[in-house]
Amino acid sequence: MSFKRMISVLIALSISVTAHAGDDPSIQGDTRKGIQAATATYIDQAQVGGSFYIYDPVADSVLELKFKEVHAGIAKKGPFFASCADFSAGDTAYDLDFLVAEKNGVFKVFDVVVHKVGDQKRDYLVSK
Repeated sequence: MSFKRMISVLIALSISVTAHAGDDPSIQGDTRKGIQAATATYIDQAQVGGSFYIYDPVADSVLELKFKEVHAGIAKKGPFFASCADFSAGDTAYDLDFLVAEKNGVFKVFDVVVHKVGDQKRDYLVSK
């Protein structure tokens, strides 16, 4: 994603009034902007030849996905935030959660989780 496109996405997200199921309205201002910027930057920098690759532990395979859009919604998950984005592979839609941590006002994606494949939601896999 080019810098111009990233700015366009961030502007669209900041003025969006559409609520998403995972949106926490208490996350506002610089925190919301920082999470969205970290997500957009991560997606942009992680793409290889226009594709986003992620290992799917449920399918036990690497997915090659095409980026569609970042959701406006952000949820608080314990000590971190979850910011979602839509991707696709052929006719299959994927919803990925980007887990974002903040320290001293700096936001960074530290993990990515396949949250939804088609209409089927998944719980986060937790190692025991």
